[in-house]
Amino acid sequence: MSKYKVAVIIPVFNQWALTRDCLLSLREHTPDEDVQVIVVDNGSTDETAGACGALGRELFGERFEHVRLDENINFGPGCNLGASRADADFLFFLNNDTLLTPGWLSPLLGAFEKRPKLGAVGPLLLYPDRDRIQHLGVTFTPTNHVTHLYHYFPSTHPVVARERNLQAITGAALMIPDGVFRQAGMFWEEYRNGYEDLDLCWKIRSLGLTLRCEPESRVYHLTSQTPGRFNAESHNSQVLARRCQGAFYPDMHRFAHADGYELRLTSTLTANIVRVRSEVETREFGMERLWAEVLAEPLWEAGYERLLELFFKQRMWDAALDVLQLQQSYFSTEKVVTDLARVASRLGDAELLTNCRNTFEQLRQEGASKDIQKKIMAIQRWAVDSRDDVLLDVCRRWSTHHMGRRA
Repeated sequence: MSKYKVAVIIPVFNQWALTRDCLLSLREHTPDEDVQVIVVDNGSTDETAGACGALGRELFGERFEHVRLDENINFGPGCNLGASRADADFLFFLNNDTLLTPGWLSPLLGAFEKRPKLGAVGPLLLYPDRDRIQHLGVTFTPTNHVTHLYHYFPSTHPVVARERNLQAITGAALMIPDGVFRQAGMFWEEYRNGYEDLDLCWKIRSLGLTLRCEPESRVYHLTSQTPGRFNAESHNSQVLARRCQGAFYPDMHRFAHADGYELRLTSTLTANIVRVRSEVETREFGMERLWAEVLAEPLWEAGYERLLELFFKQRMWDAALDVLQLQQSYFSTEKVVTDLARVASRLGDAELLTNCRNTFEQLRQEGASKDIQKKIMAIQRWAVDSRDDVLLDVCRRWSTHHMGRRA
């Protein structure tokens, strides 16, 4: 029988201020009993080496262990090492660039009690400044691009509370039964600080278990604070492709459809989720009402366009910039970039104008690629083979809207 209910495993490399604040928030918002805390120090050269053990013992007593390594063995091996030192029923892998909130633990444990086939669960991760969503689950676009579902949504939006099974959740904050973690083979150690969580989630699903995000548990995430976080992107992509080929499939359109949205593909096959509203319903909305509606429903694309039309007519360039910056958080289209460039020119913002020109040139090159037609045909074939009528409809709408321009 395990000594503790949960072991919190935090791999760190330098960034002592982040680790300190994470530990303080963990102590403040975590029950004293049944929680073990293990910090795996990947060869830190800052104050972490001397300060972490003392603070951890002060906060957690004998429940704390500081595993000090002479070199950086990377995220996956560090987590595996921490798991080998744990004596708990559940393992909670946690980045050090996180802050726990009141009541974070019980919803995660409760999720396993409610769902016998649950393999792993993560909390809702939020940006700390505006309570907007950083992670509600991993989703895959029709081109199998990995992204976060409903990224930057307000945390109060109704879609947050809806239950959904996921193909993957982030390893930045992931709870898993100790037995399932070992049965799944733990984190595959060939990765270099990236994609280990996708691989683990694939192995968990291969066991016939499910994955979900539990929105009643909330954790603030500063995101990607480790220097060189994406240096091994090419290597990690190759390892994932070799190990997990065919393990993941497009599902972004399914989530959108289930939640009352449409998924639309741009000319370069970038996926955008859109809320379609009746023109009759919104015809009389004035400026203040439009702003309020866009803030409440950030995927209402036509709402942004109507606001911009009003601001452009009245030469309210600062207000237009605010709208466009928010719109750009949800929509990646040539029109957004073009409008940003127009506003940047009016405001004399040379840096923003240069960024717009670079982005537009990149989009232009992607749009000129001969692979676009091959990719849309591959998506359509997959949809036919999978009997996915929703994705077929996405492909048909793309062809209707964009094929005429390419002719």
